[in-house]
Amino acid sequence: MFHQSIPTEEDIREWVEGYRYSNVGKIVWAFTYGDWTNYPSKFGKLFTEIKTVGKMRDNVYATTVPLQKALLEKGIAYHDIIAEHLHSMGIKFDMMIRPSIQRNPLDVVDGFMEKHLELRIRHRDGSPVEKLSFAYPEVRDFQLAIMREATERFDLDGVNIAFVRLNLCMGWEKPVVDAIRAQYGDVEPTEEQRRTVSAQFLVQFMRDARQVLDDVGRKKNKRLELSVWVWPWDDGYSPQFHVDYRSMM
Repeated sequence: MFHQSIPTEEDIREWVEGYRYSNVGKIVWAFTYGDWTNYPSKFGKLFTEIKTVGKMRDNVYATTVPLQKALLEKGIAYHDIIAEHLHSMGIKFDMMIRPSIQRNPLDVVDGFMEKHLELRIRHRDGSPVEKLSFAYPEVRDFQLAIMREATERFDLDGVNIAFVRLNLCMGWEKPVVDAIRAQYGDVEPTEEQRRTVSAQFLVQFMRDARQVLDDVGRKKNKRLELSVWVWPWDDGYSPQFHVDYRSMM
């Protein structure tokens, strides 16, 4: 019914009121979708400004765009209302980052990716994949900047990185090949070496994320939690996506 009219603040509270007498201790809420956000950001592209949202990939967003625009015009970021109401019920509120920055060929976003096509994943022959690589510090720093911005701006209890939304995140980009040669010598790189190095890039990203949350947490005098969302069949290490969860922990 919220898609039929502009929600009031009481309507927004009702979105989570049903958890009041449940055993739910935390709500994880998506704030970002690659390089676009559902709140006004200095770094991400606000999704209400994306021309193709709701038309090409996720039609459900088409009905929410005018509602979010109307709320923002009133100066309302619904995240503030959700956070306040959850905390009044003793439930934590975490920001979820969907870290995969990629494009459907028909999407018109004009976001971070369009400005940095040089940071795309590469096949071994050098041809690009329409997705940005976490091997580049610029891509990792972009995600960290949004993480810092949102945790400073909103009353959050932590950040969740949705690795289930990341999947392939590196290929044969120059930073990957350089790291392989630095670790294994000037030899023809193997797929196994690429996987090992790829996992190390992501572990470093999580170290940096922990540092960001520690910095913000000190200013707010609270411990901000850092968690990841992973596939249930990945036992410590994801051989498919080269994510070393045990090292992260």
